[in-house]
This record gives sequence, structure tokens and C-alpha cells, in this order.
Amino acid sequence: MIHRLLTLTLAVAVIGLFSFEASAETSTSGAKKADATMAKSAAPAVTDSTAKINWMQFDVGLAKAKKEKKHMFVDFTTAWCGWCKKMEAETFSRPKVIKYVNDNFIAAKVIGDSDKELDLDGYKISERNLTTGSFKVTGFPAFAFLTPDGISLGVLPGYRPTDAMMQVLE
Repeated sequence: MIHRLLTLTLAVAVIGLFSFEASAETSTSGAKKADATMAKSAAPAVTDSTAKINWMQFDVGLAKAKKEKKHMFVDFTTAWCGWCKKMEAETFSRPKVIKYVNDNFIAAKVIGDSDKELDLDGYKISERNLTTGSFKVTGFPAFAFLTPDGISLGVLPGYRPTDAMMQVLE
């Protein structure tokens, strides 16, 4: 399946490149048209092979999990964390991880050093305090699994390559 998606992505990119080169030889408006054509041509590849996990804010995700009776997968991260960036680039970008998380969980991303305020059923708490106080996260990245009612099933600290993360998710 992944092989077919990669082949499709490559084919669309090549077609878009030829379309762009042919149009670029015309006027400036022709170049703009080529850009638009290439963007349209590349759209299926983006949705098929490079889709993203449907991350949402924790409080929004919790309400959705309760409503849909789905478990939550929470990523505790920061902008300065190198291992968090590696997780995003290498693990959370893999089609099998994306599909599994989107199909089986409500995914939430919490910025562990942010003072952004969340509203948990009228209780106000910052993302920082949720991370360190409620979930006792002491390092990044960290991942929590919650029941649909918001009860923590545990926190998993540290970077996980794709196969190791899939074992945890499944």
C-alpha cells in the first residue's frame, strides 16, 4: 500500500514538474497559471501519502472524546525539544501511524511550556500546569492515553521510532 502511495506521489510530482516547466516558458501570468496547475496536480498526493494526524487542543479533544466515546492520545511537546521535532518528522509523518491514530483516537497536542489557558468543563488550567501538574510530565516528548471520560491510563516518556510507537498504539 505504501509503495503504491509513494509511486503515485512521484508520478504526480513529475507530471506537475513538466506542467510547470512547459508553462514557465510563457509570460509571467503563464508562470502563475503553472503554479496553480502544479498545486492542483499535487493535491491528491498530499491527502494520500502525507496526510497529518488530526491534532487538536486538549480541551476540545477531551469534549470530542466524551461525545464520540473514543480514547485520547495526547502528545506533550515543546518548540525547543529536539526529540519532539524528530517524533514529528520521523514517526508522526508515517502513513501507518497517521492512519492508526486518526482512526482509533482523538489526538491532542499539548505545548508543555505554554501558558495558554484551557477550559476543562469550567476549570481553567494552562497547558504548562496540565503537563506538569495533572500528568506529571518531567521530560519531552511524552504521550498519554486517556479513556473517553478523560481518565489517564498512563504516560509514556521519550522518543519512539515508528515501529515502537505502533506497538504501543496497537
